[in-house]
Amino acid sequence: MISISYLTTSYLFGILLGIIFIVLTNTQLHAANKLNLEEIPGRTQIQTQMQTQMQTQMQTPGQSIPTQAFAAMNSSNTTSTNHSPSLSGTGASSGGAGSGLDASTSEDTNLTPLQAEKNPLPLYEIGLGLFALRLNHYRGSDQFSNHFWPIPYFIYRGKHIYANNSMVVGNIYEKNRFKLRMSLMASLRVNSAENNARQGMPNLDPTLEFGPEVSWTLWEDTDRLNSLSVDVPVRQALAVEFIRAHPIGYFTVPYISFSARPQEYTLGFFFNITMALMFATQKYHEYFYGVSPQYATNSRPAYSPSGGYNGAHSTVFVSRKFGRFYGYGLARYDRLDGAAYIDGPLIRRKHSWVFAGGFIWYFFQSKKKSEVKMESD
Repeated sequence: MISISYLTTSYLFGILLGIIFIVLTNTQLHAANKLNLEEIPGRTQIQTQMQTQMQTQMQTPGQSIPTQAFAAMNSSNTTSTNHSPSLSGTGASSGGAGSGLDASTSEDTNLTPLQAEKNPLPLYEIGLGLFALRLNHYRGSDQFSNHFWPIPYFIYRGKHIYANNSMVVGNIYEKNRFKLRMSLMASLRVNSAENNARQGMPNLDPTLEFGPEVSWTLWEDTDRLNSLSVDVPVRQALAVEFIRAHPIGYFTVPYISFSARPQEYTLGFFFNITMALMFATQKYHEYFYGVSPQYATNSRPAYSPSGGYNGAHSTVFVSRKFGRFYGYGLARYDRLDGAAYIDGPLIRRKHSWVFAGGFIWYFFQSKKKSEVKMESD
């Protein structure tokens, strides 16, 4: 059964991204008229990276689907950008849970980076898709939910901005194999009434997470089809309730990612494997795993976790283009052993799996081509 609150949030998020897209595009065009950024070494690109459950991913605080796999693909090299659905929180964020979709489907389905220079992708595409997700309520929960969402989808490949349902991505500074960018992510709420461990406790509000991210490509083959990169995002998290927001701490998720782009030995599939470690402040852990005295019970004593290690996870993401259709799937293994909050009463399971998949049909593609050289999204 489709969750009305989740479904509504996904559509509202799509509208929000549309507004951001318009504002950033206008800003980009205005800046381009005043200054030729291409003439400036290490040019600045104003962008933001947002992964929510449809990538936004539909995130739920305390757990998320691979932000890692998606963020890792975004930063694999300077000439190609690869995005996929993601669940933020455990991916590039340490706490939120979410999933997001990212994909590009054009007539040029399996181009190498060098071929992509002669066969540019559309500047923007609009489509519809279906997204299926199975994940636990939050990282450490022993209860799982199955979700199935129809979603509107768009992707924009601007010179200074890359945007889709999952995120808006860009670089503040880029030179050789090094990138510095700002990232913005969001997660959905957790309804405590639906979780046995959190019964009687306040709901976990949706979160907005933002901050800088450093990306470094460690290795890349001569054809730029395979790459290994390291990313280190550092974000501040805000819990948002309607128009009010309050800070809930900081977290960082350093991760290493290997990407194999469509080629003969992959049978035209894109593969991404990511391994991540997560760390967060005491305030961040308190928001997700703390139990105030007024909510303590015989089976749930008052608890205040410390800051530090937040857990680890590994993600495998696979995708393939078929003309205007794009299919994908992912699996993530989450391990909380040794986490600063592992002895808390809200932790019911130390290991868990998250699965997600879906497809997107792009029914509209712009005639104008993107100036960005990329073989896929």
